[in-house]
Amino acid sequence: MNRIITFAVAALLAGPAFAQAARDAAKEPAPHILDLRKYVDDAASADLFEVKASQLALQRSQDPAIREFAQHMVSEHTESSNKLKVELDKAKVEVQPPKTLPPEKQAMLDRLMNIGMEDFNKMYMSMQIAGHEEALALHSEFAKSGTDSFRTFARTMTTHAKDHLDKAKRVDSALPDVAK
Repeated sequence: MNRIITFAVAALLAGPAFAQAARDAAKEPAPHILDLRKYVDDAASADLFEVKASQLALQRSQDPAIREFAQHMVSEHTESSNKLKVELDKAKVEVQPPKTLPPEKQAMLDRLMNIGMEDFNKMYMSMQIAGHEEALALHSEFAKSGTDSFRTFARTMTTHAKDHLDKAKRVDSALPDVAK
């Protein structure tokens, strides 16, 4: 009899804790949404940085190859940002891409804005190579293990990132030694 009373008291006392835990769990996004949110944040931040850095290159660089590459990056990354928004709408997922750069990418953009003209082209291309290497890793990893509905998008972006990385390396390797 004591065991039954002890169990009943324990159940009564634990009931509110279990109910609170269930309510807390309901407020937390599902793990796949957290993964998608990180992917969207990282992909959109990369696109935003590429657009802003490339717009700056169009303003500052006189090198025709860099200007052509920068224009291509503005077009391609604007398009991929728009495609990401369409995919989010189609999937009816309430994850929004960021509208501002994260602090580390803003700091990179600030360094690029403030560097002297003699070093601008090399720094821009170095940032393009590093950024596209990161984007390639991001998209290819998400294409393998990410949310099902976004794997196709990530595979497409993997192909674009690889293409952009190859172009960035070609432009960088063609820069005159004095600019390197």
